[in-house]
Amino acid sequence: MRALLDALCDPSRVMIVRALRETTLAARDLAHLIGRNRSVTSQHLRLLRECGAIVAKRKGNVVRCTSSDESGSIVEAAVITTRVHPHAFRSSFATHYVLNGGDSATAQAIMGIRPAQVFNGYVNVALSDVDASHAKALARRADAAPRA
Repeated sequence: MRALLDALCDPSRVMIVRALRETTLAARDLAHLIGRNRSVTSQHLRLLRECGAIVAKRKGNVVRCTSSDESGSIVEAAVITTRVHPHAFRSSFATHYVLNGGDSATAQAIMGIRPAQVFNGYVNVALSDVDASHAKALARRADAAPRA
């Protein structure tokens, strides 16, 4: 998830995912669509493939791409229109996740962040709310753990 959020911080990559949500396109068509040369577009596509945002299939000399369901949903829900720094994107995700009932322990796992203090830097809510959410999640995990 963290790699996907990082990849979607560039407006060109967001344009690619949006275009591919509606149809399958060849890589050369995507270069024309985002107004970049093929080399730059190829690098964007490589990043998007590596994080699972798109699926690319080669047929002869033509590479055809489609977006994954997850990346398309994130782009549509976020309505990203400008360049976003990865920290701001992660902060927004963490804040909305916690405010919408998600627990901070799960958000930490999704984002690949270990110490709670680092995670708290991403969340723009009261620290007491984050700590309470984290404590509830740990209690649920302890209750769900098999007893010997």
